[in-house]
Amino acid sequence: YNVLWTSLPTIAMGVYEEDMPAHQALKDPSVYQDTQQEHRGQFFVSFFLWLVGALMHSLLLFCGVFFGLNSTSALSPMGGRQDGFWAAGTTVYTAVVVVVNLKLAARTKLWMPITHFCFWVWSIGLWFAFVAFLSIGWTEFDVFPELYYVHHVLFKNPSFWFTVILLSTVVLPDIALDALASEMVRRRKQARSVVVSNTRQAGEHAKMTEMAVVG
Repeated sequence: YNVLWTSLPTIAMGVYEEDMPAHQALKDPSVYQDTQQEHRGQFFVSFFLWLVGALMHSLLLFCGVFFGLNSTSALSPMGGRQDGFWAAGTTVYTAVVVVVNLKLAARTKLWMPITHFCFWVWSIGLWFAFVAFLSIGWTEFDVFPELYYVHHVLFKNPSFWFTVILLSTVVLPDIALDALASEMVRRRKQARSVVVSNTRQAGEHAKMTEMAVVG
């Protein structure tokens, strides 16, 4: 799924994303101090936190689908039926594609038409079309007999949509933590600008006092 369903949104974000407009960055070079002050340890901490987040999301998605569909006999992975096994697997895959794109979208600050296309049309939208194609592939192309009419079983069942939508909320803690981190960065910048301003004013005052004494 990394190649087919989440690669284009990642590429679009990497190419077009920017924390602030270019003219603002050129106007205030001090914004580069944030990255200059980072050290290698922060990278490994951030990388570790992303791994922990991915592990938690994977557990929540699997358990959420397992228990969410267990109440519906046609989709239950516990019923011993083959269609329930493939329906549950397709639901997990659907939740993964949606959550991965939502988490990436939560980190995106600059939205452009190509970015919207990559997220909502190519990645999420095309995935549902791909599931429908695989479901009829056996009758048309004699492939994927295990997925025969899985889309018909899933798409008409409210439990499928409720489970996917409910599991999409696992990104809310990530959004809250990102907002908290952004607020902390904003306050740190504000405090730094106040210190710089006070230091400059103190230097000017000392210079004026020295000139007055000399005069």
